[in-house]
Amino acid sequence: MAMDCLAPMRGFLGHSVRCRRCSNCLKLRSYEWSDRILWEAEVSKRVWWITLTYASPKGERGGSLPPSSSRQAVSLSDPSHAVGYDDVQKWLKRLRMAATRKGYGPIRFCCALERGGNGSMRLHWHVLLFSNDYLPRRLFERKWAGGYVHARLAKGARGGKAADVRIAQLSTYVSKYATKAGRLRSSTGFGRCAFLGWERDALRDAGDNPIVVAALDTFPG
Repeated sequence: MAMDCLAPMRGFLGHSVRCRRCSNCLKLRSYEWSDRILWEAEVSKRVWWITLTYASPKGERGGSLPPSSSRQAVSLSDPSHAVGYDDVQKWLKRLRMAATRKGYGPIRFCCALERGGNGSMRLHWHVLLFSNDYLPRRLFERKWAGGYVHARLAKGARGGKAADVRIAQLSTYVSKYATKAGRLRSSTGFGRCAFLGWERDALRDAGDNPIVVAALDTFPG
């Protein structure tokens, strides 16, 4: 797969470096994020697909704001794609503290901000949450103060290979934001094992797992 940079820059000691802005660089970045997500899913027993939606202030498109969330309102007129990440960080901090008290293990994540379609323009975060424990759905809902929460288990419930196919689809959906003006954010070292080099042999040994097939098809070699 040819992914040469279309506008390389001169770097340290005259070496050519990627511009990270051309279409090829953005596509490569998307593929790398997809690979990271697939790997995290492979080594996690459960994966949650969560949407954190901001309630909009009264008078703006998207509906009126529930009184309990008035302090967390985010104006839909704010064009910044970085808006609200501190809300996600606070949500994750509260979530992890509650999970620790209940004896659950580590939680890892990857997330991206999006505006709603169909004219609503409602801000919401897409979050992939990785864990080896079955976290109660109400735990996600109680810890988000910004508006509404929709959560479903993408891996870890019944479904077998069908669940693995869903993970592959979600990895493609989330990683596409790497090619847009927005920014993907994640846990420190997220998907690090996907770039160690030895993982391809381990993946090939895993047989016909749809997650493995998707990863090897997307990143041949």
